[in-house]
Amino acid sequence: MAKKEFTLDELESFVGDATHDLIAHEFDTRCKNKQFKIIHQYEDYGDTSMEVAQYIGDDEEVKSREDIEKELDVDTVIDMLKADNYFRETIQDLIDKVVWERPLNI
Repeated sequence: MAKKEFTLDELESFVGDATHDLIAHEFDTRCKNKQFKIIHQYEDYGDTSMEVAQYIGDDEEVKSREDIEKELDVDTVIDMLKADNYFRETIQDLIDKVVWERPLNI
C-alpha cells in the first residue's frame, strides 16, 4: 500500500498538534506527580460536619504553574520533540513537501 501523501496544511497542523499534545501530556504528568497542599472545606451536617469540597488554594496553584513553566522550557520541549519518531517523520514530510512543491524564486 502506498504511503498517503498529506497536504501542506495537514502537515502544518500535525506539527502544531504534536507539539501541543506533547506539552499537554508533560503538564498533566507533572501535575499527577506533584504533591499539592489541599484545602478541605467542611459544612455542618446535623450534629457533625462533612467534607464537601477539596481544592488547591490560589497561591499553591500559581506557584505550581510557575514551577512547571520553569521546568518545561523551550529547550526541554524541543529535545522531547526531537526524540519523538512521529514528530520527526512529520517534519521530514513537511521538508519534502516544501522543497518539492514550493516554486523556485529566481
